[in-house]
Amino acid sequence: MAHARIVVVGAGVAGLTTALLLAKESRYQITVAAKHMPGDYDIEYASPWAGANYWPISEAGTEAAEWDETTWPELEDLARHHPEAGVHFQDTAIYNRTKDVDSKLGRYLAEKLKAEPSYKDVVPNFRQLSRERLGTQYSNGHAFTSVCINTAIYLPWLASQCLLKGVVFKRANLKHVRDASGIHHTGQKADLVVNCTGLSSLKLGGVEDQNMMPIRGQTVLVRNEANIMCSSSGTDDGEEEVCYLMQRAAGGGTLLGGSYQRGNWDSQLDPNLAIRIMKRAVELCPALTDGKGIEHLDIIRHGVGLRPYRQGGTRIEKERIDGVWTVHNYGHGGFGYQASYGCAKKAVKLVGEVLTPRSSLGIVLTPNAGVPIMDFVAASQQLLTICGNFRTDNFFAPYKCFPEHIDSAPYVALRCSAVIVHPIPMDHQFHTTRLLARDLAGTPELLSLWEFANSTFAHGAQQYPEMGVSEGKRFEQPADFTEEMGTDGVTFIHYVSSSREDSGKAKIVATAGCKPWSNAYKLDERVKRMREEREAREKEPAQSPGQDYDGFYTKEHEDQLLKQIEKLQLMNDSKEQDGVARWEVMTVCVHPEWQKKGLADRLLEKVAGEVSSQVKSLGQGPEFKLMVRTMKEINEKYWLSKGFKPVGEIFFEPGTFGSPTGFHIIDLSRDHRTK
Repeated sequence: MAHARIVVVGAGVAGLTTALLLAKESRYQITVAAKHMPGDYDIEYASPWAGANYWPISEAGTEAAEWDETTWPELEDLARHHPEAGVHFQDTAIYNRTKDVDSKLGRYLAEKLKAEPSYKDVVPNFRQLSRERLGTQYSNGHAFTSVCINTAIYLPWLASQCLLKGVVFKRANLKHVRDASGIHHTGQKADLVVNCTGLSSLKLGGVEDQNMMPIRGQTVLVRNEANIMCSSSGTDDGEEEVCYLMQRAAGGGTLLGGSYQRGNWDSQLDPNLAIRIMKRAVELCPALTDGKGIEHLDIIRHGVGLRPYRQGGTRIEKERIDGVWTVHNYGHGGFGYQASYGCAKKAVKLVGEVLTPRSSLGIVLTPNAGVPIMDFVAASQQLLTICGNFRTDNFFAPYKCFPEHIDSAPYVALRCSAVIVHPIPMDHQFHTTRLLARDLAGTPELLSLWEFANSTFAHGAQQYPEMGVSEGKRFEQPADFTEEMGTDGVTFIHYVSSSREDSGKAKIVATAGCKPWSNAYKLDERVKRMREEREAREKEPAQSPGQDYDGFYTKEHEDQLLKQIEKLQLMNDSKEQDGVARWEVMTVCVHPEWQKKGLADRLLEKVAGEVSSQVKSLGQGPEFKLMVRTMKEINEKYWLSKGFKPVGEIFFEPGTFGSPTGFHIIDLSRDHRTK
């Protein structure tokens, strides 16, 4: 199937988690592009400086609280089953003071100050702290089991998991978000960019989010161990200073913090603040130094990081920037790790909405329906006709359904209050449409498809004159096309139309269809019908020798054809004994002017994906086979190159279809599994 190309910008915890979840979907090809990578330490790169842990602070009932809740099972699983990730369980205690409730920091941490916070039903072993443990300084407190993350292990682990799933990493210092679409590892333009640049979204061209601001955090990493993770709701050293400590997994040391300095960009260590941090930590947890002073702390290093805070909350949404679809996932402040999976899952959902737009009810009028974009009145009339059962008092039009770089404007979409219109996915200058064959009857699309099928058949006859195949019409009437495709409700057609034609209308340039093999060749019915038609014709006046009397078959070769059809029936029967679902790929045709542009391959991939969905919904899987029946002399090489293997062959004798040499019809098969 076709792969959508995605560039994730940013390799912090948000970017890596989003890339990992995207990489779990085989339809995506992921490139992570970032100035800073795991292993780097830079003031611009927030993730390595984090604690990191799971201390939910989001207000109950908000989407942010849902992100926290969604993330906990993922972190719990890592701590329980994946020690190599650098995540471990820790007993956790939160100490609260009444006087902090109305402080600036207290309002930000309001959920933690509650006696029964919203996360009490999320984390295990939640319990209230005893009055004895609280002492006289704290008014309430609670304990629970949480996790602490060794960022020096976890970030590289996320990157390694991405690598295992085929993600490619590239260093890049981007000035504008649109530039990311040009650095996908395939060398082709990306279909979508995911912006996980954190604080850099303040200056990144195309984003320049003025709601972003730094919240400076200063920490001290020590070798001492306390075997507990704890924090207090505030300090007496100012509203921008906090007190917490946490012991990182796998010998990562104990991190002491900290500060919460809004709008402060200073990357340099404040030694006086460092001393206050250590004093508060030892006071909160005397076990850290066995009841001794800060001189007994064994310091590994001091750290300064800038939390990527966004006024108005984290931004996870989609938009088009200079023609590039972009999904944003940034502005997590100090909870990037504890909301990482929840935020990434929402971002992944938005990516899916962009790359696979869906609409349960929609009307799109295209030139194939005879409506050029200039003729808005005619489009409105047609919409009214189609939507007779809906309210049509509220029009929004015209609505272009293609990227801005398309020069012409051949598509019109209108919306009334009861009809949802969604963008048609465009691929460069080609537009792919899917139709059920049963829905073709009486539509303008049928006429276009019928004309296209006949024109490609005629071209094939000219391209291979040595075969002597008739140059007549492949289908005498449009109804003949629908009859061969079938009306069973599952047979479908994909067609590709070009948006660049002198007339300003789209023209069908490639088609592909598929139908259940059991419906593909009802040959016994065809033989019966042909014999009945012959009897009827024999009662009509004689025709000139060799004349095509049904647009395709001639009397001279009909007897031979009937015999060969009976052979095909036997070949069919031999393939229906193992219980595996078989679907036949039909009418993979590309207009001569558009050959060698990859359209046939793209349609084949779309057909395979469609059949996989059909097989799954019909309960036929998980294994199925795509079948092809074609002329060996012309098409065998192509199908073999696509992984199909011959499974049957018969020879049509000279004279069949007017061929002086005869030809071989082969059946080929390719094994698949439902997705």
